[in-house]
Amino acid sequence: YSAVELPGAKPYPWLAKRTGRPAGSVERHEIHSEIQKLRRPVAVYLPPGYKPDGPSNNLLVLFDGPAYLSPETAMPTTMDNLIGAAKIPPTVAV
Repeated sequence: YSAVELPGAKPYPWLAKRTGRPAGSVERHEIHSEIQKLRRPVAVYLPPGYKPDGPSNNLLVLFDGPAYLSPETAMPTTMDNLIGAAKIPPTVAV
């Protein structure tokens, strides 16, 4: 993937891990396609405190999973920070 950052651009405040904030988790799964005869990896971010039988969460679907799980993009940390700051509600990301 490509990224451009112009001189004087403000830093991304949500990328850095913040101490004292609960962290979500990332589960890795595989989906088997009988039609395509292949398996696809899928990563699922679960917000802090997520319970399958608990309250419903919003859903965010992202494509190109490896890019979002890279240290440069830091999607799990960004989600933790945004949820912890009450900028977004608890959200599951796939």
